[in-house]
Amino acid sequence: MTRSPRVALIADGTSRLGAVVSAVIPCLDEEEAIGAVVRDVLDEGVAEVIVVDGGSHDRTVERA
Repeated sequence: MTRSPRVALIADGTSRLGAVVSAVIPCLDEEEAIGAVVRDVLDEGVAEVIVVDGGSHDRTVERA
């Protein structure tokens, strides 16, 4: 059985051929690092990043 290629529509309006990868990043009080982590993951070609905050007391959510 041959699978036909998949085309994914990305949030920025572009499309990609092939597998779509999403990353889920759990975090807690990571305001200093989370912005860079999200950018780095997106730079690796991941289609979407979902940040799951566990109740941070800092500005993790705003920086994500």
